[in-house]
Amino acid sequence: MGKNAKRKHRRKQDKKPEDERVVHEGPSIVAKLRHNDAKLRHAALAALVHTSSTMHPSILQAVRDQLMDRSHTECASMAAACLSNFLAFSLEKDDAYHVLTAGWVLLLVERLRDCYQQIESSNSGTTVLSSTQLYLLWELAERCWTCLVHLVENNPLAMERLLRSASLQQDVMQLLVSSLHLKCSADHQTLADALHITASRCLHSMWDDNGELIAAWAVTPTVQQSLELLISFLRDTASTTARLHVIGAWFSFWSWTQLHPYQWGTIQPSTVLHDCLTILRQTLVWDAPARAVQISHLLALFQTFQKEEADEVLEKQIVSEQQKKKEPAKLIARRLKEKRKQDESHPKASTTETSIDSVMQEEASMDWESALDHWLSSIRPLQLALEITANLSVGGSPLNEVGDDDDDELMVESHLHGNAQLLQLLLDTGVPDCIVDLMRQLYQPIWGFGGLLDAPAAIRGAIGDLQSKVAVCVGHCVTSLQDSHRSWNVDAVALWHHLTQVSRAAADENATESLFASMVMTLQSAKGNVILQSFELKDVEFLLDQLKQTKSTVAARDLICMLGIILCSSFERDGFRYHTSEVNETVAKTLVDMGANAAERQCAIIMSETFRVLMDVYGNDDCFPQNFDSLNVLGYFQKYVPAFKQCIHMSRDASPDDIMQWKETASNASRFIQYKKGYGN
Repeated sequence: MGKNAKRKHRRKQDKKPEDERVVHEGPSIVAKLRHNDAKLRHAALAALVHTSSTMHPSILQAVRDQLMDRSHTECASMAAACLSNFLAFSLEKDDAYHVLTAGWVLLLVERLRDCYQQIESSNSGTTVLSSTQLYLLWELAERCWTCLVHLVENNPLAMERLLRSASLQQDVMQLLVSSLHLKCSADHQTLADALHITASRCLHSMWDDNGELIAAWAVTPTVQQSLELLISFLRDTASTTARLHVIGAWFSFWSWTQLHPYQWGTIQPSTVLHDCLTILRQTLVWDAPARAVQISHLLALFQTFQKEEADEVLEKQIVSEQQKKKEPAKLIARRLKEKRKQDESHPKASTTETSIDSVMQEEASMDWESALDHWLSSIRPLQLALEITANLSVGGSPLNEVGDDDDDELMVESHLHGNAQLLQLLLDTGVPDCIVDLMRQLYQPIWGFGGLLDAPAAIRGAIGDLQSKVAVCVGHCVTSLQDSHRSWNVDAVALWHHLTQVSRAAADENATESLFASMVMTLQSAKGNVILQSFELKDVEFLLDQLKQTKSTVAARDLICMLGIILCSSFERDGFRYHTSEVNETVAKTLVDMGANAAERQCAIIMSETFRVLMDVYGNDDCFPQNFDSLNVLGYFQKYVPAFKQCIHMSRDASPDDIMQWKETASNASRFIQYKKGYGN
């Protein structure tokens, strides 16, 4: 096309009608999102789904407009998918998006209400919708709930708006309860199950540690009916994950009623609690043989995928190297002539080889990713059940709202009674025993192919997460379920030996840290004296070996704490019996060396724990004073306490509670120096 023709073409474009120019002005993607053709809008949204983690505000506004477009449900559903991906990736990375998305709760609620009205109208026969139309409505509703989950869990400004609006709270709760009881055909059951999971997760997240929201909902006229519908859903639904989210929400509401007056009416809360714990116990299982087969299959698919990926990389490298070679024209012509002769004699072999390799690599990737997603989904109910159990078994918690008047005293008594009732139900339903058995199943090398080190990060992380959660549950059960009225009949010594044995099967650092934290809680519990009395020198050696090997600061702190508990218990009648001078010297020297190394690394958490343990042990002047002098423990304090104080001052990322504890340790260490100097004189 010549220059004159191009100019004429531009002039023709400038003469287009005003309404057509409006469609195309602005960025091209925005123009497509606002195009009159629904197919073009849908195609643009489908392209954005994979790149919607970051979007320009103008594009974001256009996608929001498509969400609220009631004329084309398919575009609205794809817009909800784009917004869901955007919220999943953006809210945790940039606080600026909190302000931008805080008002989306109202939009999503309006869109959900419209979806439910159309579905209920179809169910009642008022309107006739095709199976495809109903499928799109269920899909849109599920994606809207996913957006709401992201806002509730990751955007505090959205929760503030929800708390400020009583009508919005009531609308959300009404939609939540309605979503759990909407009827659907068998063709849409998979989508309905997904919607139940996201809606119940939204309810669980809204009520978790949010007494204000529960209090506002508890005084609404429909609260009793809604609770009965939740109980009905809990007993009738087939989705385990959705039931567990409802259980988590129910426990949040029940815990709130232990601190505030509430009339249950015809509902029997103790019966519902028992049903919830029964469902938890049924979920807290791990079929080790079946899981071993699944993990072996996953590892085989992963190895195949790695092999195909490596072959593709090698092939690309070879092609690139060949292209870089500079050959004379005669040699190129001769080589091409020889290649043509080979192609004539073997026409199929040379033309299909590359395409087959590419297809094989793509199929291996899809097989591995699909199998991994399926396996991760299969263990999600167990992860959720462990999270709920950990919260339930933690025992009593401090009551911030308690005062001195009679009403507050009655509230305290009600809370303590409710907590005792819950702990007794945990014992009656056998949840603690299930937790211990589950730990035995999870902390063992059930996978083949050389153990967990050969497994991909996704599998190691999932197994480590399960191990971490079950270890926390064990520690909570040992701590909470021991008193004069309710005692968990567990063999504490056998449990301790198992805890020490399974440390070698920890999948990752988080699992190791949780396991050692559980061991600390076990030693500090009412069963601790029984365990300490059974201790032998090999138990101390085990802790010292672990302390030398670990690279985790948190794990090292807990190991130091356990060594301090063991040595200090030797002063008691039923404590550690083998606290000899040699053991004392070995442990003290290890702690002094650890503390000195921590001072060089400016690690306040390790310095604090070594100071604390050494003060506890040598605060007794009769505890091997010759070791205290020979190891120059006093000199260690005099040298490193000032460094510790400076380290505290520079620890800007630490929590206020940690800073307060470290300052207290530093103050005690300074007084310890003055005391020992005076004692020596």
